[in-house]
Amino acid sequence: MLPYLLLTLAAAVATPTSDAQASPTSNLPNPPRRLEALSGRCEHFEFAGADQTAHCRALLTSMYYARGRSMQFWTEDPKRAISFFGIPQASGHGTRLSLEMITVVEGAGDEPTTRKARASGSCQIGDAAAGPARVTCEAVVDGEAYKGTFLTDGNPPKGSDFPK
Repeated sequence: MLPYLLLTLAAAVATPTSDAQASPTSNLPNPPRRLEALSGRCEHFEFAGADQTAHCRALLTSMYYARGRSMQFWTEDPKRAISFFGIPQASGHGTRLSLEMITVVEGAGDEPTTRKARASGSCQIGDAAAGPARVTCEAVVDGEAYKGTFLTDGNPPKGSDFPK
């Protein structure tokens, strides 16, 4: 299930955004370049204003794109993933994402539902290669809050590159 949801998220971010949601570069193709998985624990997860921390998985993934980066939080029962996408900037001992959109994938099976929405907010990403690191993402979409805080366990990220 997780690999299928990852591919669904990658495809959603890689495809151009509709004109109504367009930013100056959002209608350009945006192929994924690298995927990394981080282990640890989800400290807090809020989905459309509802606390979903009890359902949050001990896995956080990060996708690197030709233009931008995203962080994905995962839940069980219900099965869903939320991806916070933005443009990375160096910030202290980590990275800050100025968010442009979120992508939500819900459901199990071969055809989960996917929706993208423009978002305001940011992610602060600690340096997981240097030891335990905190990742905090906060976004507002249509007045609803989407938040996640994840603490990595200190193991380095496991990653793989996408073919070009």
